[in-house]
Amino acid sequence: MDVSRRIGKRPILVKHDVPGFVGNRLQFAVVREALHILAEGVASAEDIDTAMTAGPGLRYGLLGPLRTADLGGLDIFKAISDYLFAELSGAKKPPKLMADLVKQGKLGAKTGGGFYTYSKNDLPKIIDRRDRVLLGFLRVLEEESHAKTTSRKARKERQAKT
Repeated sequence: MDVSRRIGKRPILVKHDVPGFVGNRLQFAVVREALHILAEGVASAEDIDTAMTAGPGLRYGLLGPLRTADLGGLDIFKAISDYLFAELSGAKKPPKLMADLVKQGKLGAKTGGGFYTYSKNDLPKIIDRRDRVLLGFLRVLEEESHAKTTSRKARKERQAKT
């Protein structure tokens, strides 16, 4: 883990093996529910993505889901979980909608279409924006981490002098 940290990564300790990686498991739980909402006609692909990027996606990138729950109040999150968990998708296989897109050769950006249509002109702009925003976000997180480390070191130095 030290090597990972030295090269700027943020490793996690996985206490026992499970299929997939922790990050993938979290990501695909969200993807499963998004696919379910889309397949049920509750919202469009664009509206589902907007709901995530303007809501939990912002918080999760900074705080993670469990700190978000702590800050929101576990009593509130439990009350919502009590009724909502029963309504969430428990699908064990991808929905027909996704299988149909794959069968049609609509594999996402790499083929020009999937849930969205990608023109050869627009795709580089979308990727460039994604990369700029994510790199900017990473810089902010690194600055926050550096500020915490600097603050801790200064506090320890002050305590050592007293």
